Amino acid sequence: MPENFDKTHPMGSGDRVVEQGECVSSIAADAHLPWKRIWNDPANSDLKAEFKDPNNPLPRDRLTIPDVATADFSKPTDASHTFTTVIDPVKLRLRLIAGDVAFSDQPFTLTIAGADAITGTTDSNGLIDVKIPPDAMTGTLQVGTTPHDDFIVLQFGSLNPVEVLTGVQQRLMNLGIDCGPAGDDGIYGHRTQHALLAFQNKMTLEPTGKPDDDTRDALKREHGC
Repeated sequence: MPENFDKTHPMGSGDRVVEQGECVSSIAADAHLPWKRIWNDPANSDLKAEFKDPNNPLPRDRLTIPDVATADFSKPTDASHTFTTVIDPVKLRLRLIAGDVAFSDQPFTLTIAGADAITGTTDSNGLIDVKIPPDAMTGTLQVGTTPHDDFIVLQFGSLNPVEVLTGVQQRLMNLGIDCGPAGDDGIYGHRTQHALLAFQNKMTLEPTGKPDDDTRDALKREHGC
C-alpha cells in the first residue's frame, strides 16, 4: 500500500467550500470582509492550526464566513455621499530561476485583468515581491524589455500547501526537479522519491527520499513560499 504523507482532508465544517484557485484572501474579498476576520474566526481554528498560512486551504476544505459587521451613519439627505470599502491587497512572492541560475536584477511587468500593470526589478536572488488584488486569478508576467523576452502565465492560488504531497511535488517541479509525467498527482512513487532525494542532496539534508519536516521547510524557503 502506498505511503500517505497527507493529513485528513477535507478539513473544516463551515458552509463555504474552497474551490481550486481560491484562498482566504480571495474569499474574503468576495464576502467584503478583511481576510483576518475570517482566518482568525474560532470556527476556522483547525484550518489555521493545520496550515498557518491563509493562502493554503485545499479545494474542498470548508470555511466559516462570519457575518458582515454593520454600522449606522448620520448624513444629510440633500447631498450625495461616497462610502468606500477597503479590501487589503495580498502579497505575491515569486522567485525566477533557470536550473541554479537566478534571474537577477531583471525588469518585469506583471499584468492582471482589471488592475494597473505592475512593474519592477527582480532582486539579486531573482525574487519578485509585489502586492496584487486579493481576487486575482490569473496574470501574465513579462521578464525583460524586448519582444523576445519570456512571458509567463501565472495561476494565482493554484499552489497547494507544502503540508500535502501535491504541494511538495509542485514546488519541486517549479524548482526544475522532475517528479515524473503526472507531476503533482499526489502519489508517492519512484519519480517523486528520486526528486526528493535530489533536492535533499542539493540542500545537504538527510537523504530520506521522503517529505519530512526538514525537507518541507527547506522547500518552502527555497521556493519562496
